[in-house]
Amino acid sequence: MTSMGTATRTELQNYDVSSFADDRIEELPAGTNLLVAGPSMMGKDDIVLRALAERDTDDQPAVVVTSNKNAAQLLKKLEAFDEPLRQQDCYVVDCSGTSGRGTFQETTSVKYVNSPNDLTGVGIAMVKCISDIGEDVRNGLGIGVLSLSTLLQYASENRVFNFAHVMTGRISTAGYLCLWTLDTSSHDDQTIQTIRSQFDYVAEVREDETGSREMRVLGGDPDWRTWEPL
Repeated sequence: MTSMGTATRTELQNYDVSSFADDRIEELPAGTNLLVAGPSMMGKDDIVLRALAERDTDDQPAVVVTSNKNAAQLLKKLEAFDEPLRQQDCYVVDCSGTSGRGTFQETTSVKYVNSPNDLTGVGIAMVKCISDIGEDVRNGLGIGVLSLSTLLQYASENRVFNFAHVMTGRISTAGYLCLWTLDTSSHDDQTIQTIRSQFDYVAEVREDETGSREMRVLGGDPDWRTWEPL
């Protein structure tokens, strides 16, 4: 697995994530890995993208790994936020396999990986994006991984676990902030618990008996509270 050991470390101590999940968390320390987990159709990807787009800063770039939509779809989605993540500040690793690596030319801000099965390629592409960002990572770097469930459809649980284990460790050492998503309705309890063990915080989302959406943050606000995604 590719290392981030040579990447520039951020000088940031904490990340302002007050826009994350209706202020359930105000700040997260540098090096945090947070998992957003819940059943399908709960807006988990939107939580991550909103958190990256609406951070209270103009000089923190972001890297988004997308396995369930291609780069063009992702960038279009980012434009819909009230505080859109500008394309020049967003670096995308497209491993959806729907773009056609031979058809789409890589740019500084978009890297293509043939398939979600190529976890080594995903890691290499992430490192390339961080290298292209360069010294700007000193201001902080937000990363989104969408989603672990898609990776688990293409690669074994052990491979995905090892990928997450290595990447969360490198992210922690470098002082970045990484938000990951997992569709709990697609996996058994053992797989979910194995994956969850890699993360500092877990934001769980669900529907209550009335159909309203709720969230709680294990490691932060542990109580279920109504949550309305934008």
